Amino acid sequence: MSEIELHFAKFMVLYGIQTRRRLWRKLAKLLANGVPLLSALQSIHNRRIEAGSAKEPITIALGEWIKMLNSGQRLAVA
Repeated sequence: MSEIELHFAKFMVLYGIQTRRRLWRKLAKLLANGVPLLSALQSIHNRRIEAGSAKEPITIALGEWIKMLNSGQRLAVA
């Protein structure tokens, strides 16, 4: 299991449905407003880092998703 998979697993266990729901709602709102997927993920990621959450699993997962999308993979794979 890779490091990102471990962090994501911790995120799934440590954080409740509310945190995941909040992330998907933020992403959905940005996408509905015409923000491209990669830009939306980068925006959420950057805000979490500025808020001091750089080491939280969801922030790490967002960073990994951004890297994977930049390398040409789909979000479903990332």
